[in-house]
Amino acid sequence: MQEINEHIAAIVEAAREQSSGLQADQHGRQHMDQGTQQNAAMVEADDRRQP
Repeated sequence: MQEINEHIAAIVEAAREQSSGLQADQHGRQHMDQGTQQNAAMVEADDRRQP
Protein backbone atom coordinates (compact mmCIF):
# COMPACT_ATOMS: atom_id res chain seq x y z
CA MET A 1 0.00 0.00 0.00
CA GLN A 2 2.86 2.38 0.77
CA GLU A 3 4.24 1.92 -2.74
CA ILE A 4 0.88 2.86 -4.27
CA ASN A 5 0.72 5.99 -2.12
CA GLU A 6 4.22 6.96 -3.25
CA HIS A 7 3.23 6.54 -6.89
CA ILE A 8 0.10 8.62 -6.40
CA ALA A 9 2.12 11.34 -4.67
CA ALA A 10 4.58 11.37 -7.59
CA ILE A 11 1.70 11.69 -10.07
CA VAL A 12 0.19 14.56 -8.08
CA GLU A 13 3.54 16.38 -7.99
CA ALA A 14 4.07 15.88 -11.73
CA ALA A 15 0.58 17.24 -12.42
CA ARG A 16 1.31 20.33 -10.30
CA GLU A 17 4.57 20.94 -12.16
CA GLN A 18 2.83 20.53 -15.51
CA SER A 19 0.09 22.94 -14.46
CA SER A 20 2.66 25.51 -13.39
CA GLY A 21 4.49 25.16 -16.70
CA LEU A 22 1.27 25.59 -18.66
CA GLN A 23 0.42 28.73 -16.70
CA ALA A 24 3.85 30.19 -17.47
CA ASP A 25 3.40 29.30 -21.14
CA GLN A 26 -0.01 31.00 -21.22
CA HIS A 27 1.46 34.12 -19.63
CA GLY A 28 4.24 34.19 -22.23
CA ARG A 29 1.75 33.82 -25.08
CA GLN A 30 -0.38 36.66 -23.72
CA HIS A 31 2.70 38.87 -23.47
CA MET A 32 3.69 38.08 -27.07
CA ASP A 33 0.13 38.75 -28.25
CA GLN A 34 0.15 42.16 -26.60
CA GLY A 35 3.41 43.00 -28.34
CA THR A 36 2.03 41.88 -31.69
CA GLN A 37 -1.07 44.03 -31.23
CA GLN A 38 1.05 47.04 -30.28
CA ASN A 39 3.26 46.54 -33.33
CA ALA A 40 0.22 46.29 -35.60
CA ALA A 41 -1.20 49.49 -34.14
CA MET A 42 2.10 51.30 -34.74
CA VAL A 43 2.20 50.11 -38.35
CA GLU A 44 -1.35 51.29 -38.93
CA ALA A 45 -0.57 54.69 -37.40
CA ASP A 46 2.57 54.98 -39.54
CA ASP A 47 0.60 54.04 -42.68
CA ARG A 48 -1.90 56.82 -41.97
CA ARG A 49 0.92 59.39 -41.69
CA GLN A 50 2.50 58.48 -45.02
CA PRO A 51 1.18 60.28 -48.12
